[in-house]
Amino acid sequence: METSELLLTILSGILIAYIVLNHRWKKPQPRDVSTVPTITPPTTESPISAASITEAAVPKKPFVVRVSGIPPGDGDASQVKSWVKATIAKLSNNESHCVSDIIVVPSCTDTNNLVALVDFKVLPDFLSSLKKVSRIVRKVPGRDGYYLDFDAKFDGFTQMYSTIKKPTADIVFMSGIGSHPYGSWTSKSDPWLMWPRHFLPKYLPTARVMVYGHGADIDGTSSGDLLDYSRNLSDALEQARKEFLVKDQQTSGSTLKATRGILFFAVPHRGMDVEDMITAIRYKNTSEERLGQISKDGSYSRQELDNFVDIIKNCKVASFYETALTRRLIMQSNGSFARSGELTSALDTRSAILDLPGDMETKHPVDADHSAIVKFETENCREFTQALDCFKKYLGTSRRPPDELDEATIECLKKLQVTDPELDMARIEHSKDALLKDCYEWILQDRLLQKWRDGDTYPLLCINGDPGKGKTMLMIALVRELSMNLPGNSPTMTFFFCQSTDIRLNNAIAILRGLIWKLAMNQPRLARIFHQKYNSDKSLLDGPNAVFALFSTLTLMLNECPGTTILIDALDECDSGLGRNQLLDLITKDASSSSKSKWLLSSRNNQDIKQLLKAESQMLSLELNDEHIFQAVNAFILQKTNELAAKKGYSQDLTDSVKKELMAKSNSTFLWVALACKSLLNVTSRKTLSTLQKLPPGLEPLYQRMMEEISQVNDEEDRKFCLQILRSMCLVFRPLSVEELITTAKLPIEFLNDDSLSELVALCSSFVTIRQRNIYFIHQSAKDYLVASRAQNLFSRGIHEEHGLFIGRSLDVMSKTLHRDMCNLKHPGSQARMAIIDDRLKSISYTCCFWVDHLVKCFDGNPVDNLFYKECLADGGIVQHFLLKHLLHWFEALSLFGECNRGILAILSLESLISVIHLHNILGNPD
Repeated sequence: METSELLLTILSGILIAYIVLNHRWKKPQPRDVSTVPTITPPTTESPISAASITEAAVPKKPFVVRVSGIPPGDGDASQVKSWVKATIAKLSNNESHCVSDIIVVPSCTDTNNLVALVDFKVLPDFLSSLKKVSRIVRKVPGRDGYYLDFDAKFDGFTQMYSTIKKPTADIVFMSGIGSHPYGSWTSKSDPWLMWPRHFLPKYLPTARVMVYGHGADIDGTSSGDLLDYSRNLSDALEQARKEFLVKDQQTSGSTLKATRGILFFAVPHRGMDVEDMITAIRYKNTSEERLGQISKDGSYSRQELDNFVDIIKNCKVASFYETALTRRLIMQSNGSFARSGELTSALDTRSAILDLPGDMETKHPVDADHSAIVKFETENCREFTQALDCFKKYLGTSRRPPDELDEATIECLKKLQVTDPELDMARIEHSKDALLKDCYEWILQDRLLQKWRDGDTYPLLCINGDPGKGKTMLMIALVRELSMNLPGNSPTMTFFFCQSTDIRLNNAIAILRGLIWKLAMNQPRLARIFHQKYNSDKSLLDGPNAVFALFSTLTLMLNECPGTTILIDALDECDSGLGRNQLLDLITKDASSSSKSKWLLSSRNNQDIKQLLKAESQMLSLELNDEHIFQAVNAFILQKTNELAAKKGYSQDLTDSVKKELMAKSNSTFLWVALACKSLLNVTSRKTLSTLQKLPPGLEPLYQRMMEEISQVNDEEDRKFCLQILRSMCLVFRPLSVEELITTAKLPIEFLNDDSLSELVALCSSFVTIRQRNIYFIHQSAKDYLVASRAQNLFSRGIHEEHGLFIGRSLDVMSKTLHRDMCNLKHPGSQARMAIIDDRLKSISYTCCFWVDHLVKCFDGNPVDNLFYKECLADGGIVQHFLLKHLLHWFEALSLFGECNRGILAILSLESLISVIHLHNILGNPD
């Protein structure tokens, strides 16, 4: 891979990528002068300059200035830093105390030239006018013909920290229109911290991180329209990257081809509330045209958005959106404007996400208002961790196949891939509390782990523990730590996280496909091994011998990469039975062979799994490390109580009491602490301690109390809806989107357009949660409790009968929704990715994919001569009626969802089920 071949774009408020990509790579459209489309929907933190906000409202912060024009030949970076500081002292008559910090970085357009970023505690007199003008030029003392350019506006590109001579990737940060390209990303509580500059070097040392100053202001006083700014950016980007690209990459499409991902922070794709900003602009007697363009009724074109979505179809997108309300701008007594008005929703969630199909887009809610959404306070905050995961995923483990692979191998990998283990790990981590080093550091020092990691005697290690003990978070930590510390001769790592609630993650075949796929994506030569095996045996991915065939392929790949580390989390959540037993048997045989691979597994204290592994593995029991777990849970309690105290305003005495009570009741269980703290979020400080004291210790008693709370919900309809949600979540084979839940749980369709669904999920007593508009169980043990007889009132008819009712509802809603050309594509040859799938079609995506699976589950162990059989599968039954009328419509929908293969498998399953039932009838009726 050529250096700096990759490109990431991080946008705050301004969809600059719309401008660049649409301007550069979309064919020009005829333009009607009366309806010229707006190119980009920008946003801003504030329409008023920083100088107009009252000083008391802004914490003391540095004045950061970019200094260019440094004479060449003044030594290395440290010598140049000393020279810059000395020169500033000369120009300011030895006011050297005004400088807080200086870093020296290469120029973004010519790495032979150096640029300095200077943090001033106070501006020296010779630069005092920078508060009014954007730049000042001063002659270098004693150096004729040289001038230093002091720029406070940061026009164009500015590198944030030094990196290797030939960086592996470019990351570009662009702020909103009217926002400062540097100041927008600084911390609110500590404005000396700017996370792209101060946090990222440790994690991305080989990337070139740059901010871009486009110069577009909010009030229209700057010249040029948005298309002009797009041309400037496009030209500047190609110029900045030209030095690092080989000649044949320097084409008009090279930037688009190299772009691996885009992170959006509160970008108003479909407009936002700008009424208060327009009022402020009018008061200044300047143009409000740009604000009008990004308003909810603005002139921005839907076609432009569609063009952009089409252009980035090979990129990954992460959309971060605010969940806190923003205060309106109002005029102060001194005539300035400040955000001290009423709270309002500045940007609707639906406007902040593109809602791309499949896994093209991940969605990340941020507990911040519109102005603070990009102001990360610490490296441990969840938002920074999520952004960093995106950077690593896009730059290091992008789902895009390596460029060395031919098209046939790439197509073969697409057939292999069901899910991305890297994305699964990021999603699981996002669903839990932040990973604290104090909670996992102990395991890195564990004797068994070190023996497994450093020696060859025990290549198989299994971590066992009860539910809620933090096994999955330990495995995530180990993936991170081990990947950073692999010995030089160990080429790669592969891993898989099982989840029983998702059919894509809960079986032996899925595990092996995930492990192979990740190896193939990391090592092109390993991808070719899989391609060769697949070409010789097309039944490799399914069929009765799939586990053996896939493991054989995995073994070939591991032989090519001796020393590879393989981690599999939550084996107990892999479907029990023949497939899991076969997989465990193959793993133990590999561990006992001459293979140099190292296996690290985790599981609950499942006796079947222990029995299969014990001969060839070492067992690391969390229960036998109770002191370490106790200390780790206490560290977690300290973190959670501090968070509660900050959010709820606890006194120190109350904070200490909560901490003490949690430690006394937790039984060293992370999950119990998390659920208890979540229950305290909605309790007043006065009732905090009494509420906590009522919570029973232990997970099962806590789940029982949570069910009792649901039964005590005052509104009967809300109570009924809560049970419908839980019942539906227990039945389904994967997590549901909010649209799908409306259908499967038989909820009112209007719940999609308001907060009713979120309120109902909140009433479900923490059994389930909403993340990125998808519904998940809080933990596998929560589903286990509900499905077990202890919560049998949830399935008063029995679980098989509930599957039958589910089928009836599914066929009914599909029959009412499916029809020809549902997305109005017109032409039969249209590509499915061009379709805009509305909420109504999204709501049946799960039922379209899985209704046959529920049918199979319904008859699993059930007599076939019951009433439901006659209604469902007999001639003239509801299944035959549906297929006769909607078979093609059903497959059209599946093609729109990218799930045609699932439809084919469903038909085969249906055929097999009918054959079994027919045989049963013959044997049961010999006459």
